[in-house]
Amino acid sequence: MDSLIFRTFMLLNSPQDSGEEVQLGSSVIEIQIDPTGLAGDMISVDSREQPQKSTKPTVRLFKSLNELKSSPEPADDSATGFRAATFQWRGANPKPWCILEGYDFFDSTYSKQGIASRAVRYVRKELAELAGRSRPRWTRTVRRLRLEGRLNGVLRASIVCETHTAKAVASEIRKNPLSLLASTERFLTELGQLGEIYRPQRTRRNLKQIFLLQLHHANLNLFSDFLQSFATDYATPRMFMFDPRQAELRRWNLKAIVTDSQLYRRFTSLGAELTATTESLLDVVLALEDDTRLAALGAEIRGCSKDVTTRLSRMSDDLDHHLQLLSLSRDMNQSGNVQMLTLLATIFLPLSLSAGVLSMQSRFKDLGDLLYDFFGVVVLLAAVVALLLVAMFVFSLAKELESRLWRYRLYKAYLRPALLATMAAIALIFGALVLTSFVVGMFKDVVLGAKILGYGILAAIGAPVVITVAVLVVRWITGLMGRAVDKVPRWEIGRQKEKQDDLEGDLGREPKGKEAAVNGSEDPGVKVQAEPLGPDSQDATCTPPTARAADKSLEDVERRLT
Repeated sequence: MDSLIFRTFMLLNSPQDSGEEVQLGSSVIEIQIDPTGLAGDMISVDSREQPQKSTKPTVRLFKSLNELKSSPEPADDSATGFRAATFQWRGANPKPWCILEGYDFFDSTYSKQGIASRAVRYVRKELAELAGRSRPRWTRTVRRLRLEGRLNGVLRASIVCETHTAKAVASEIRKNPLSLLASTERFLTELGQLGEIYRPQRTRRNLKQIFLLQLHHANLNLFSDFLQSFATDYATPRMFMFDPRQAELRRWNLKAIVTDSQLYRRFTSLGAELTATTESLLDVVLALEDDTRLAALGAEIRGCSKDVTTRLSRMSDDLDHHLQLLSLSRDMNQSGNVQMLTLLATIFLPLSLSAGVLSMQSRFKDLGDLLYDFFGVVVLLAAVVALLLVAMFVFSLAKELESRLWRYRLYKAYLRPALLATMAAIALIFGALVLTSFVVGMFKDVVLGAKILGYGILAAIGAPVVITVAVLVVRWITGLMGRAVDKVPRWEIGRQKEKQDDLEGDLGREPKGKEAAVNGSEDPGVKVQAEPLGPDSQDATCTPPTARAADKSLEDVERRLT
């Protein structure tokens, strides 16, 4: 009790950084194992996670076949490995807890915004990588196991599952209540699938040993699946940081290498202990039951152990190989820099020594006011050196940022050439101005050289602003002219439609006049004289000239628009 209070006090007072692990929640699994293997195991799950203020209470993943009357508390005497597993079938009192440790990825499919926020999560992940604050997307699971036999021969297993993760992602995982028990659900699913293989092999003699083997086999399969997902979703995308063809050894990728190296070392230690314990339990079961049916099961377990070992060794070897190549590349660059500095020192040191010796024409006490000029030159040179140091620091930061952006195709194909061309143009312009100013000042007139330098710098700085404003004004005028041109055809179409409506109105009134004339000819005393139809005569059904002119004008407008 005192040790528990002391550990709680230390936990509350210890500072927690973003990389420290915190416990998300825990759940208790109760399993009643049938020794005959004829019926399925009775499984019940209870969650200890307290509901958050913004979430609903956590629901059970499985229907309980028997309610839990007491929740077991893990004792202090917990251990890992094969030695802790042997205490579960021996008569140890008190019986220690056997720890099964594993890892599992945080499943974003449980999130209500899993699909909609996929692009947002990708952008946040890339920004975190650029800032050097990448967050792990996995959880560490600790399962404490204890087996207890009953008088009727039924074996009862109590498993306390605890989920731990980094503090940076704990709040995100707590927003999804179902994701807290996702690792427990996967473990029970894998345990149920292996139960179809292990139940026919159970006897009263090997019940505890073979059930422990089933638990370790399920944990080994889950760890193998985690390593495969880890290599695909985490290790492979981060290889751009360590590839010597695309990156140099900088402070940020050195920190990433150290982080990944510690992570791989932790995985390797866990994988070695898990495979060794599982294979040792397999040897115990094979020694108890001389059955050929267990040979296939043993081959499957050893194959899974080889997968875990191979994946861990491959990731560690790739990281070490890239680190060696990066170190070799950095050593070559440093040797080239040292050679350049040696060459410059060889040229300028004798020159400065000879200039200092030859310029000593008066004693120090006779300098007088020249001391002010002397110290002024020293301060000026110190200021120039400080500016050079600042420029070197900015250049180093730019190289750091470029090494992080080098994996993006948009930067390599478009942004980097544009930046290099802009910097080259600026350097060429200012270099030409400075050279022209000094040449004119040395050989003709100092004032004219200073004016060339001043006006040239002013023009070089103001020209981009003037060009930008001119481009914007031209685009604005072009837009206004385009909108004005678009309005002219619409105005012509409107006038042509008005003319067409007037012509159609005139044509519509003309048949009424003819009809009135015909009706009026029936009156007595009115003579209707029929005109002879000849080749030069017009038919009554022909289109009048005004209508033909309107149709022609409409066709011209439509042709102009198309």
